[in-house]
Amino acid sequence: MGTVVEAMRQTLLSDVLIIGANAITLKGEIVSIDGSGNRVAGMMFGPKHVIIVVGANKICMDLDEALKRIRNVAAPLNYIRHINKHHNRYDELPCVQKGKCFDCVHPRSACRKIAIMRGEVEFNADRTHLLVVNDNLGL
Repeated sequence: MGTVVEAMRQTLLSDVLIIGANAITLKGEIVSIDGSGNRVAGMMFGPKHVIIVVGANKICMDLDEALKRIRNVAAPLNYIRHINKHHNRYDELPCVQKGKCFDCVHPRSACRKIAIMRGEVEFNADRTHLLVVNDNLGL
């Protein structure tokens, strides 16, 4: 496990990070949820340039709708994807069993850290770029 965590840390030193997000609001707020925090950390700080790609299916009216989408659509489906692809033991999570979020604090929950990006500070103005694809992408 040590080498996996170290590799996760090293990604913060990359020149370019290409990543998805769980939701985007009509105001342009980029919302993502993560268990260990490595994914959202890279979006916030570290890599010199960040390109965030989202499908039209992830556009939400506001933060409330974005969080509901993440907890009740993206997270349960992502757990199921991990169960099927990696044989991870997420099947005991309440959201996997019931298909919606129960705001649990299960030790395997990947819903530990929520990040909301509202842009960059002035000196980093050109760091992050959002690409919205007019198609359904991801969960």
